[in-house]
Amino acid sequence: MLIVAATGRRRPRTSTSIRPDSSRGTPSAYPAGTRPIHTGRSATNRLPYPALSPAPAVLSPRVVQRELRDGLGFRGVTISDDLEAPAFAPRGGAAGAALGATRAGVDLLLFARTYEGADRAARTLTDALRSGRVDRGALQESMARVLALRGALR
Repeated sequence: MLIVAATGRRRPRTSTSIRPDSSRGTPSAYPAGTRPIHTGRSATNRLPYPALSPAPAVLSPRVVQRELRDGLGFRGVTISDDLEAPAFAPRGGAAGAALGATRAGVDLLLFARTYEGADRAARTLTDALRSGRVDRGALQESMARVLALRGALR
């Protein structure tokens, strides 16, 4: 089973959690065997949750790892919003955003505008992996989630 978890609904950014109201249930209630994908416009987007982190959610290990994965028990693939969005220009552009999102624990990085942005990001991530600025084990876990999803979609 594949569940795509994406909404266009905006949440108040004053929240101290990305967790849903208890009256609506929690993502830990996913049926066994589901492989959800969590996309941009909800928890891991380019807007911040100021009570959790000053960084955009997609660049925040506190949001992606502590809240989404540890707090909510989300085990699916996380996908960024467009990392070439103008909001990321002050954070190193697409390459800086790719490094930040990878270090935060995002699995798939979206570049929706240019090939060049994705290419710069790939070179930055390669250098970061070689220099130890990206955790190899975390990257391998991320790749395992993506490959599992790919296998499930065949």
